[in-house]
Amino acid sequence: MEDAEATWELCAVTLFPTVPETSFVKASWHPLSDAHLGILSSDGTWCLVNLTCGASVSDPELYFKAFESKQEEAVDFVFSFGCLGKNPSPEEAWLQLSVFFLSSFGRVSLRSPVLPSVAAMPQAMLHALAADPNEWLQESLLAGQAFDILDSSVCVARHRLHLHGKGPYVPAEQMLEEAREGPQSPQSARHAQSPFCSMQLLTQSPLVLLVRATTSGLIQLVALEAAPGPAFLKKGVAASVLEEIDLMCSTTSLGMMCLSKDPFPSFLAHSNSLVAVVDVNWARQDTGTLLPSTITTLAEIRSQDATEFAGLQPLAGRALLLRVEQTPRSSMKLQLLEYVRQGRSAERERRERPSSSLKRLLLAPLPQEAREVSRETQHLARATSQLRAQLANILPRKDLLQHLADALPSRFEAVSDSESLGRRAQEAAGRCEAVRLRQEALRQRQERLAAALQAELELMALNASNHALVRLFARFYELRRAANLLKSGLQKNVSKESSGTACVRANATRSCWASTADHLRLQAAEAEATVDLAAARWP
Repeated sequence: MEDAEATWELCAVTLFPTVPETSFVKASWHPLSDAHLGILSSDGTWCLVNLTCGASVSDPELYFKAFESKQEEAVDFVFSFGCLGKNPSPEEAWLQLSVFFLSSFGRVSLRSPVLPSVAAMPQAMLHALAADPNEWLQESLLAGQAFDILDSSVCVARHRLHLHGKGPYVPAEQMLEEAREGPQSPQSARHAQSPFCSMQLLTQSPLVLLVRATTSGLIQLVALEAAPGPAFLKKGVAASVLEEIDLMCSTTSLGMMCLSKDPFPSFLAHSNSLVAVVDVNWARQDTGTLLPSTITTLAEIRSQDATEFAGLQPLAGRALLLRVEQTPRSSMKLQLLEYVRQGRSAERERRERPSSSLKRLLLAPLPQEAREVSRETQHLARATSQLRAQLANILPRKDLLQHLADALPSRFEAVSDSESLGRRAQEAAGRCEAVRLRQEALRQRQERLAAALQAELELMALNASNHALVRLFARFYELRRAANLLKSGLQKNVSKESSGTACVRANATRSCWASTADHLRLQAAEAEATVDLAAARWP
């Protein structure tokens, strides 16, 4: 079997965007699986694709918008995965399942948990997750035979909660809510108008530190005040901008690579005209403020040079830089950069570089007495290294606590001002409500007064009509009585007078009586109409 040649069957997989007029912004392998690819598209969507099952962007395992706001344009993303110790905390384990997103405005959001359907993870990470269980963990990794043990340190986990881009547990957006306190480098108009282009996760423990950069060369160090965890409802995560670094370069894109994390974090910043190493300093000055980061320029192109950097490939302690001359012949050159030695400060190099006498002592054979006490020395050295590691973890936490203590008074004053404004607004709202109620009472009172006045006027008109009707009926009664008397008198004198004269007088009397009766009927009809109108108005 040793002489047999190993054969590998290679297969090319081609992926295309599913939405027309869109393109892929970035693609990156998931650190827990060599078959799952995270893809960010230009329309702001992000998906996790399994290349061994379909290998299609239209059928992903996980799919969501990088930013729920339509105003944010996603430009970069990075997985959160690093080397865990033997006994990681649940916060460190959940951080390994997170993915961070950066928008062109500098907003940062994250989603957690993001776990492929088949993932290889350390057993220490699984044990740390089991110490902080939730419903998602119970149904994914802790449900029956959800994982296989490969060896004493690695296991393979399987779950089916995110197949076909759907499922009951889709990680929600966790937006970083940044607080800017303390002195920062002045931002010129060039930086204010420059969009953000790249992001890198620098440290995970004891402080989650992000690095983001703009196209104009401005780098910001953002620290999370607490380690993010799993979330299936939208929420915010408190963060602070610790430092701003201006590389003073004009470029279309600025990339970053993490060189070392603990205990001395550093990263490599590179563009088409600059390559530099940035060492983050955790120490404090005598005044209590953090020391600024150290910037070491490894390669730079002047404005008058017709050359640009076309590529950078990191190696073990070195990097290969590809130079392209923009000339008619277009020649290319490779330059070897030693960023480990050049990127560290002189004091750190002096502490880490052994002297010639120390080298001779290290290379010299140990005597018998030294061999006998070597075990005790090893135990002592191991204990010393553990103590130093604990101190290295405590110092950044101390700096963060000091930063929070410095920022709390200003935040408390801002909250107090907002509370006083809220109380004044409530008092003004109460006064406005009282005025509104008073206006409503006055309006109702005015309506009642108007109704009473209208009723009084109608009553007065009805009384006047009643008096006129009484006088009219009295006159009518007197006229009727007079008519009866005249009629009786005429009947007595009819025999004494001649027939002709009697007829003439009778006709005159009848005509007078008829006209008087008609006039009285008209007045009676008018009086009755007035009474009916008043009765209709005043029932």
